[in-house]
Amino acid sequence: MAADSACWSAATTHAQQDRCQVAGLERLDGTINDVYAKALAALPAYGEDDPRKEREQLRRSQRAWLVFVKENCALEGGQQGGTHAWVNTFSRTCKAQALNERTTFLKTIAGEADPR
Repeated sequence: MAADSACWSAATTHAQQDRCQVAGLERLDGTINDVYAKALAALPAYGEDDPRKEREQLRRSQRAWLVFVKENCALEGGQQGGTHAWVNTFSRTCKAQALNERTTFLKTIAGEADPR
C-alpha cells in the first residue's frame, strides 16, 4: 500500500520502523477481518453432507489459527531476535506473513480468489 511505502521511506530509526510495522499489521488485521466475514457468509450454517464444510468449522479453525500464529510467531521472534526490540520486530514480521497467507486462503472460501 502507498501509505506503508511512504511510512517506510520516511523511517530512519528502529522506533519509526516499528510504528510502520504496527500500522501495516493493523491494516492487515482489518483486511483479514473483512475477508473472514465474507468467508463465513459464503459457507452454509449447516453442512448437509459434511459438517467440515460449515461456518462453525471455519470459526473453530480461525480460533485455532489465531492461537497458533500468536505462539509460533513469539517462538520465531525469540529464535531470530537479539534484544527485546528485535524479537518484537521478527515476531511482527512472522505475523504479517501469516496474515497474508491466511487472508489468501479465506479469499478462496469467500470466492474472491483463484484457489490454485
